[in-house]
Amino acid sequence: MRHLSLFSFLIINILLATHCTSETESKQTSTQAVVTPSLKSKPLLKDYITKIPLIKTPVTFNSNTFENMTPRDEKLAQLFSSPDNNTLVGRLFSTDEFDALLFSVPADGTLPMVITYDKAGNKIDSLGLIEMGGSDVGFDCIEHVTVNPDRTMLLIDSTTRWQVTADNAAPIEGSDTLIVTQKVFELLDNGRFKKSIKK
Repeated sequence: MRHLSLFSFLIINILLATHCTSETESKQTSTQAVVTPSLKSKPLLKDYITKIPLIKTPVTFNSNTFENMTPRDEKLAQLFSSPDNNTLVGRLFSTDEFDALLFSVPADGTLPMVITYDKAGNKIDSLGLIEMGGSDVGFDCIEHVTVNPDRTMLLIDSTTRWQVTADNAAPIEGSDTLIVTQKVFELLDNGRFKKSIKK
């Protein structure tokens, strides 16, 4: 009986030691998992800027077709998508001083925005290329954008308005008025936008 008790005592101690070792290893593994950098951590934009595909200019789109423009590189778009769901489409220009990136910004649909960054990855300036677009009873607006190789950006707003019936149900035939305006912006050597012409 004494030998049996001693044997039982040894078995219990071995089991306890094994259990403690297992808990220690588990705690170490858990700690290692916490301190391991997340693969979803945001990389530095400056380290990836040259890998973002260049969009060939001139490039033209309008308020109806821009949302069909897809990111030139899906993986990079996911890396640099912002918390407010701005999506990276591609790179428009690169100089010794700055890089200009085209983003898709969520609104009623999706709107284009150009953001410039210096070589350290700091934001310099931004420009929304389309202010509004769409249609309603008595109203139809299409905005056209052309980005040229010389870094000028032509924005043409084409708005048609109609008088509407008393119940606002339909436009009155023959009452349409077309208004066309245009703006030209220039992307300067310092990475800032300048409004050049307004008609």
